[in-house]
Amino acid sequence: MVLAKEFKKRLHSRSVSFGLQRDMEDEFSAPFANIEIQIRPLRKDDVDILLDPSVNPRIISGQQGMVDENIPTCYVAVTNEDKPCYMQWLIGYGENEKIK
Repeated sequence: MVLAKEFKKRLHSRSVSFGLQRDMEDEFSAPFANIEIQIRPLRKDDVDILLDPSVNPRIISGQQGMVDENIPTCYVAVTNEDKPCYMQWLIGYGENEKIK
């Protein structure tokens, strides 16, 4: 029943998901953020703030799975008040089995 419900929801969905990928050999100039941010590694106390299931449970569940699998190199953008506002993993090929 759950599978059928998810399939039906996605069949008529207007949401879009995407991933980010970059060739590390290419030169890159980072864009400026609209607010002042600092980048730091993910901390345990960031998880509850960033992974609020009321936002988008489908996206949050994927991110929570990566946290649960201890995928390293998750970085968080934080405001000047140290409030996390964005998270992103830099994942090497060595983590492929955990991602599956």
